[in-house]
Amino acid sequence: MRPSYETVLMRPRLRISTGQLEGVGERDVLAFRGIPYAAPPLGPLRFAAPERATPWSGIRDAAQSGPAPLQNPGAMLGGRPIAASSEDCLYLDVYTPALIGARPVMLWLFGGGFVAGSGSDVLTQGHRLALRGDVVVVTCNYRLGAFGFLTPLPGSDAVPNAGLLDQIAVLKWIHEEIRCFGGNPDCVTIFGESAGGMSVCNLMASPLARGLFHRGIAQSGFAASVQSTAHAVDVSTALYAALKIPNGDIEALRACRTGDLLAAQQQVLSASRKTRRGMAFRPAIDGFALHEIPLDAICAGRAANVPLLIGTNLDEQRLYMSPRQEFTAAELHDHVTARLQTMGANMAAAVSVIETYRASRPDSEYQNNAAIACAIDTDLSFRIPALRLAHARQRCAVGADAPPASMQAAPLWMYLLTWKSPALRGWLGACHAIDVPFVFGNLDTPGMRRFAGSGAEAEALAQHMMEDWTTFARNGAPAAKDWHAYARPGRQTMLYGKLSNVIAAPYEEERALWASVLSEAL
Repeated sequence: MRPSYETVLMRPRLRISTGQLEGVGERDVLAFRGIPYAAPPLGPLRFAAPERATPWSGIRDAAQSGPAPLQNPGAMLGGRPIAASSEDCLYLDVYTPALIGARPVMLWLFGGGFVAGSGSDVLTQGHRLALRGDVVVVTCNYRLGAFGFLTPLPGSDAVPNAGLLDQIAVLKWIHEEIRCFGGNPDCVTIFGESAGGMSVCNLMASPLARGLFHRGIAQSGFAASVQSTAHAVDVSTALYAALKIPNGDIEALRACRTGDLLAAQQQVLSASRKTRRGMAFRPAIDGFALHEIPLDAICAGRAANVPLLIGTNLDEQRLYMSPRQEFTAAELHDHVTARLQTMGANMAAAVSVIETYRASRPDSEYQNNAAIACAIDTDLSFRIPALRLAHARQRCAVGADAPPASMQAAPLWMYLLTWKSPALRGWLGACHAIDVPFVFGNLDTPGMRRFAGSGAEAEALAQHMMEDWTTFARNGAPAAKDWHAYARPGRQTMLYGKLSNVIAAPYEEERALWASVLSEAL
């Protein structure tokens, strides 16, 4: 469809297939918010696959974002309260420098453990990123928790992975409509952090998303965070029990009040955390949207033509630990032993693990037991999965599972963010989610000065990361000329910090340790 638009007092208008939109000109870009990409998932559409949005008559005001996906109350990054949430949440926002042209498109998938978050969070508004790289930025909502990731029991007309199907519906919308916003549907990058990074990998593995995107950026979220069908069914059974309705009665579930569903969801989540079974509500292997663990799919050559940019933050786990929490030497040993046990590794290796981390991180901030525990947990939860993904892509390129020569695997770039938060007297370090304000350039968002820092060095890092991200979206490679694709044995990695630079094999002693302890190639 050719774009049809006009600008009246900085209220740009255009027409898409479902109707006419009136956006707003602000901060040197054109913003169109609250665009429905699917029908409201209400009534019989609760727990159903997304359906096409209903056309409207007249001009739809697109100055305000739609409500956040339904979730339990809580604070988002930097202590910001979440906006009003609703089941009627399948909306997206578009930020574009102009309506004429064919710019690269960047679709942001927010994090929040698949139970929290919003595509319209003020921190991830796309003004600066769109301007910095002359790209079209799209942010979207997808269903969360039980509403998005309940696996129905046999005999139900509901669908598993509704939240993942929502993300695919957004990609289809981009394919059909983004030309009207000055975007190129043949140059689409999906990027996300935490659960959003996991979603990037899930979409790479999904046959339903094939051909709908062309690059992927996974920030602190990787390719094995899905659950088996059996575990997902156990979660569904627990939800029915918490609601005290017949197991598998989808109509009774659809009739439940949203408050009751959220309360039952929280009960199931709490029980799952106590048993250390991971996130209760998350994508599951369903034989439809996901046929296999994404890591296996990538290793087997799925989405082999999609260049990847992946990375982690040095101190991810510190976001989840109080600076007042202390570990005795015995408690640290027990903590590491328990982590090794859950991973099926030799528990006797706990001593060598702790000693290796103390030696490889001589800075004073890493010499207390709590900091060592966080460093080990960070690597087990974030960096090791990133290295597994890099290995899977390399194995796809050169190993027994290599795809045909005509589709040899596209390159992968690795980064490690070392920029430290000034919050809590520096305790947070380069914690989970600190990358987000730099990627969007939104360091002036309320609360970010305390969380992410400020000043010339912070601004320079934001400019550097935005340039790399948007250049990657345009060309399939980051902007930094000396940053070569990740490959063994060199393992070139970009360190983003006060002085960003490319180095070979950072924290190599720790990587080699885990390769030995876990008996796997990393």
